Amino acid sequence: MGDKKMNEEKKSMGDTVLPETPVSDSKLQDQLTALEIQVNEYKDQMLRVQAEMENVRRRSEQAVVDAHKFGSTKLIQDFLPVVDSLHRALSSEPVEDSHVKNMRKGIELTLDMLIKTLEKHGVKILEPRIGEEFNPEHHQAVSMVLDEKAKPHTILQVLEKGYLLNGRVVRAAMVVVVQG
Repeated sequence: MGDKKMNEEKKSMGDTVLPETPVSDSKLQDQLTALEIQVNEYKDQMLRVQAEMENVRRRSEQAVVDAHKFGSTKLIQDFLPVVDSLHRALSSEPVEDSHVKNMRKGIELTLDMLIKTLEKHGVKILEPRIGEEFNPEHHQAVSMVLDEKAKPHTILQVLEKGYLLNGRVVRAAMVVVVQG
């Protein structure tokens, strides 16, 4: 009778009392096995989530690095026609007029400053040479020409220089290639 009173007091205090019916060892073993399987599944899920979080972190870090390295791509692409125009201005025949000589000197200095600034920010000029092997990663073939004297798939003429930004092509060099 004392045990019954104690069980009733425990129930009133919010404690749960387990039934006193005996549970077989095989049933306990089955429950234990089921719980171990469930624990292993949860561990596996946790490892997968941790791996995914690590991958997201790495991708985010790489995106930040790429943004710093290549974020100025559009601005550099916008400056390239200016560089090309300055190169074209200097490719004309020199004139003896002192005003034209001074203007030419100013254009040379401006172009030099612009190129040094671009190089300071990771830009490298691609200057293919005539006779050099055509490289589709760095050159854009504008046309192909038959030439018996030249080796096939080599550069015959350079129309425009190319540019790299931190090793990535910003603009391929425009070339005429010997047809093979």
